[in-house]
Amino acid sequence: MLVTLSGRYKPALLVALVSVIFFAVLSGLALDMGECFITFVYSLIAYAGLLVMVLSRRPSTPTNADLLVIKWGFTMLFLTGLLIYPRVWYARGLY
Repeated sequence: MLVTLSGRYKPALLVALVSVIFFAVLSGLALDMGECFITFVYSLIAYAGLLVMVLSRRPSTPTNADLLVIKWGFTMLFLTGLLIYPRVWYARGLY
């Protein structure tokens, strides 16, 4: 089944792609034994699931909230993950 996406998704997906590339480069250059890059990978996996949910729910008529989540969702997941993941790893004894 082929579903066409609305043209309103294009600017939001472009901003999301640019932010993913920016944070990939930035987290890859951080000298913290890969902790920032692991956070990036976890955030990217969560964001991919979020994209699948949003795009499959309303492929032809996105709401403003859908566009906002697509545009800034990865940035919020990544920045929140940078705060939460190290504390969780430390609490579990993995750090």
